[in-house]
Amino acid sequence: QRGGVTRPLIRSVPRALQLAGPAIFLSTLTNVGAFSIGATSGIPGVDEFCLATAVGLVWDFLLQITLFVAFLALDAHRVDTHSTEVEKDERGGNPPAGSVDV
Repeated sequence: QRGGVTRPLIRSVPRALQLAGPAIFLSTLTNVGAFSIGATSGIPGVDEFCLATAVGLVWDFLLQITLFVAFLALDAHRVDTHSTEVEKDERGGNPPAGSVDV
């Protein structure tokens, strides 16, 4: 364990990116290329749709390799540590069933 994160987690997230990253990259690249070509069609509605879709795909790719991976690592850490309890009351126990803290 290093810094509260188990060793298998430290190795599994980069390994998952190593395996899935090229496929995500190539898929995004081909889709952005196809929609970029479509943006030059000369038809106003199609141009705008293709341009917006290409930009959206680039943003989606960036979010997948940054935020999604970070959240995936946090969730894997939660699963590894068996942290399923969200809240505790002042006494350190679970909140009463049906209680809502507003």
